[in-house]
Amino acid sequence: MLECLVFGRRAARHINGYLTQGNGSNSPRRNAEEPLIPVRPRTPLDFSALRDTIQQLMNDHCGVVRRKSGLSLALSRISGIRADLESVYDDGNEYLEVRSIAAVAEDILKAALDRPVSIGSHYMESD
Repeated sequence: MLECLVFGRRAARHINGYLTQGNGSNSPRRNAEEPLIPVRPRTPLDFSALRDTIQQLMNDHCGVVRRKSGLSLALSRISGIRADLESVYDDGNEYLEVRSIAAVAEDILKAALDRPVSIGSHYMESD
């Protein structure tokens, strides 16, 4: 634990020295040109409906009995939902929650498609 304190302090001193280097003062050095942050419009999306859609897709196509065609369909639709969510902005908890749910669902579907054999608690039917 002592090493964390010692090396953390050394790292902070190094960073502070780098930031103040070259301008002769203790104020942080600023880049002449700061990167532009893309502006995204506030969202008119219905988060409750999107959550229900994701839940229904996962229940229908990624349950105990799975088919490759169903997994592909669900992945395609959830990837579209996720792209819609990424293209807009909202600072509410519901937006962040649905965005996280879509990301997890997408990862689960990709993993299910990458492992086409039946293992554990699910069964893969042939199309």
